[in-house]
Amino acid sequence: MSLVPSPSRYAKLFEPVKIGPVTAPNRFYQTPHATGMGWRMPKASAALRGVKAEGGWGVVSTEYCSIHPSS
Repeated sequence: MSLVPSPSRYAKLFEPVKIGPVTAPNRFYQTPHATGMGWRMPKASAALRGVKAEGGWGVVSTEYCSIHPSS
């Protein structure tokens, strides 16, 4: 048994996956984090999620966040 994984062993992770009506570009899922930034620094929180999405995560979850009544 080789200690170096073969490229095909993880190939499935890089394939698109359909989740309901949305197709994620790969199977990397970033779980929600409780950073506490959601209500204190919403723009920074959104920017952090954007960086993760640009970095290649297929699905990026939000933490708890409030939705403004006017939304």
